[in-house]
Amino acid sequence: MTGGGRGFCVLKLPDKPDEPVVESAGRAGWSVGRESAGNAELAQLRRQAARIEATLRVISRRIEFLQSNQKQAAVGV
Repeated sequence: MTGGGRGFCVLKLPDKPDEPVVESAGRAGWSVGRESAGNAELAQLRRQAARIEATLRVISRRIEFLQSNQKQAAVGV
C-alpha cells in the first residue's frame, strides 16, 4: 500500500481458488478487513484483470520498441 495509485493492494491472498480475496484496499474504496462476496468480488477481479492486461500490453509494446532499436543499432541503421 504505497499510495502510488497502481491499483489494488491485496493483503491476504486466498489459499484455494474458491476462497474470497480478503482484506483488500485501494481504488475499490474497500476498507481493510472487509470480505468481498459473489458478484461484487467477480466484478472487482474482472476490473483488476483488465488493468493488469492493459499494463502488460504497454510493457510488451515498450519491449518490442527497445528490441527494435537494438537491432537497428547492431545493423548500423
